[in-house]
Amino acid sequence: MSSNQEIIKNVVTKHPGLRFHEIKKETKLANGTLQHHLSRLENSKDISARYVEKIPRYYVPNMEEKSQVVLLRLRQTTTSKIVKSLLKHDCLNFSQLVKETKKSAGTVSVYKNMLLKDKIIVGNTDECSSCPDSAAKIKYRLVDPQMIRTLIGEYGKSSLRKSSDNLADIFWPQRRPINILTVVPELPQLSISDGGDIVPPSIFTIASLTVIFILHF
Repeated sequence: MSSNQEIIKNVVTKHPGLRFHEIKKETKLANGTLQHHLSRLENSKDISARYVEKIPRYYVPNMEEKSQVVLLRLRQTTTSKIVKSLLKHDCLNFSQLVKETKKSAGTVSVYKNMLLKDKIIVGNTDECSSCPDSAAKIKYRLVDPQMIRTLIGEYGKSSLRKSSDNLADIFWPQRRPINILTVVPELPQLSISDGGDIVPPSIFTIASLTVIFILHF
């Protein structure tokens, strides 16, 4: 294994789940060099790639798929806030999740559903000491809080902050999230940014207006 491959493998081991441009930032390697060595490492099974909407994220090969998904969600602003709120409070109803995360109800709903689909959280009306006044309401809990505590303890806050992810990863891969109000200030009622989390464009119905941004960063 070459010295560059050792560098890449060490970065992936320390910060599992990084994308190509994040590994490039950590290793300072050129695009072509990094791509060459990533391919070699994948072929030799020294690292593995998990594709999320065609965007590869790199992990050590022995990491369980569930752990990969949890680490991905811990790197996303709103999902991380939901998970950490549930670690603190055991269970919360939807209104409490909105209050804890300080996000809009629409944003929390999108990310809450994402966590439900990933089976990181579960929602039901079971009794919960944290929500004594919410007997008839759906309450959300972590499926495996101990595993999440272990991952946070193992990789730490600095590693989990190496990637500042949101839904822009899916809809605009490797492009910088923007707040449209800073670009088109004369449209005060239109915003697609919510505290750093980009809400999918499909959520919005924008009548009689087409705005095209071509970003090259």
